Amino acid sequence: MSHLENVNMSLPRWVLDIIQSHPNDELREVFSINRHPCMYLNPGTILRVHIQNFLTHQNKIIDFKMPVTLIHGQNGSGKSSVLQAIHFCLLGDKSKIRENVKNFADLKTMAKKVGSNETDRAGTSTVTVYFAGQQAIRRKIESSDATSIWFTDFTDKHYRKIKQKEAAVILQGLRHFPNNRVTMITQSDMKLQAKMDAKERYKVFQESSLLAEITEKTTMTLETAQQNQNDLIKLKNEREVKRQKRDEVVQQLKDLENVKEMLCQIGDYQIQSDSIDTFLDKLTLDEKNDELLKAHKELKRHQKEIAVLEEAKNNSEKQYLQEQIKLRQIQTEYRKLINEKDDIQQDYQKSQTEMQQIEVQKTPLVSKIQETKDRIRQLQTLIKKLKCELNEPEPVFTLIKPEIPEQYEELKKQSKETEVEQNKLTQQKQQLESQYRQLTKQKEDIESIHNNAKNALNYNKDQITLKKQKLEDIERNVAKTLQHINALSAHDRQLYEELRRESKVIGPGSAFVSIKEEYEYIQEVIKRYIQPNNLKFVVCLKQNEKSMDRVPKKYTSTTLMNIERIQDNRQYFNDLQSRLDFKIVPLTDILHITNDLVNFTLIIKRRIDKVVVIDKIEDVQKLFNLDQTLTVLPRNAEAILTFQNGSQLNNCFSKYAVEDQLS
Repeated sequence: MSHLENVNMSLPRWVLDIIQSHPNDELREVFSINRHPCMYLNPGTILRVHIQNFLTHQNKIIDFKMPVTLIHGQNGSGKSSVLQAIHFCLLGDKSKIRENVKNFADLKTMAKKVGSNETDRAGTSTVTVYFAGQQAIRRKIESSDATSIWFTDFTDKHYRKIKQKEAAVILQGLRHFPNNRVTMITQSDMKLQAKMDAKERYKVFQESSLLAEITEKTTMTLETAQQNQNDLIKLKNEREVKRQKRDEVVQQLKDLENVKEMLCQIGDYQIQSDSIDTFLDKLTLDEKNDELLKAHKELKRHQKEIAVLEEAKNNSEKQYLQEQIKLRQIQTEYRKLINEKDDIQQDYQKSQTEMQQIEVQKTPLVSKIQETKDRIRQLQTLIKKLKCELNEPEPVFTLIKPEIPEQYEELKKQSKETEVEQNKLTQQKQQLESQYRQLTKQKEDIESIHNNAKNALNYNKDQITLKKQKLEDIERNVAKTLQHINALSAHDRQLYEELRRESKVIGPGSAFVSIKEEYEYIQEVIKRYIQPNNLKFVVCLKQNEKSMDRVPKKYTSTTLMNIERIQDNRQYFNDLQSRLDFKIVPLTDILHITNDLVNFTLIIKRRIDKVVVIDKIEDVQKLFNLDQTLTVLPRNAEAILTFQNGSQLNNCFSKYAVEDQLS
């Protein structure tokens, strides 16, 4: 199958059936991991390794999501233990698993005894390997000289015990040949074979040898110069002593009666002094001559650097002009936002004016409604009063003839007029209430328009602030970038200018990585982990790999298939900080990286997304109790600590290396 077919292939149907409906939960859980479809082409492909109490791993599950050709990581992180666990499960021969292993008990993990600080070997140790052919093999250490093998094809929930011959037949059916020394080699054999036919390593060795020779010659030259300087100081001291002695002798000769003896001694000392002066003058002339030659060479070197700086300055001016064009574009957009803001403010003022007019119209209507309500209440009171008068009982004995009929007719007539007036007032009230509701709705609509305009105005203000902030950030970043580029060495700056014209190859890394201003006080701690040599690399995508040919050999070349989405660990570190009583600063917050390719390369090569800075080395154990994958840089000790060396608080450096390779 070609590489293109391998990339574009889809997941087999039988794998989907297993994930959806297989009755065995263990097999369904193994196959539910998101893997590349090519992992299911060969039934002998290893999908998962489950390691329990074996070497450095207590309970470790490793899922292979795509074909593996090498395993890399920190020293002591357990790379060899993973491969040796696979060899143990498939092979079972302790002599081929790890060197100097006398019995199988030596392969068990060291652990503390319950209720004691003493350490001892773990009780049980097993390694289970799951294959793409829906099979699994488990090997368990039974004693110091014996192991047992268990097998399942997931038709049953339980594993069955098998013999070594049966295991060999099963592994051969899966295209594994455990007794073949070509595929099962020890770590020392792998390191020995990795050194053979390594042209690049030979070149590095030659350059290292040349560098060592230059360093040795430089050291000898410095020692010779220091010796000459010491001799010069010694001669000057001797000259001073001689002069003092001469002065003493002259003083003594003045007191002596024998003038001839005095003159002879003075002459001898004078001759010695003159010879010393002559020798010192000669040394001074030779020293000045050497200084002139060095100054002449330094002058030529500075002239070359000035020429390179002039070229870099011209390129920086071109880049500055481009940034100015971008700046003018942002300013134009900023003015457009200002104009939109003015229009929205005018609409806002207009809506406020309309609201004030509605309030003016609303006030008399409310007053009129209140008057109508008062009038209705008066009429209702009068009606009640009239009804009470009409319903009063007629007295049994009366002396005066009542005038009730006339009053009754008059009251009845007045009651009808009152009812008519009440109906009119009720209708008028309903009309006024309807008009009031319309005005209220109109007011709500205007308030909604007013709020929308206000929100739009605030949004535009925020956008203007963001654009202004972005404009200031661009200006500040341009100035900082120019300053950082000018501070590079002559070779790095020249390579940066050459690669920037094509933009297919990015480099060197030092041109795109700097320390933020607020963290400059811990730059020595950061340089301890990311040294200048770590930034001497160039990087490009796979399709631009041919452009790497003209990059100098002293720069490391890195080719990326593509750029994955860089995970934001800010929330994780915030949660981790909330669980600690001391401050941690992630390295990704300290570094200012202006290119995604460079950032992705540093994450792969130096794991900068897993590095934190703390104040005291004494707090490192608390941090490792929460996360053992971190690399810690303490400020009060010159150390780089990982879980392997940090748990013992050793001041040693953690290096990255490719130690093992799968055949």
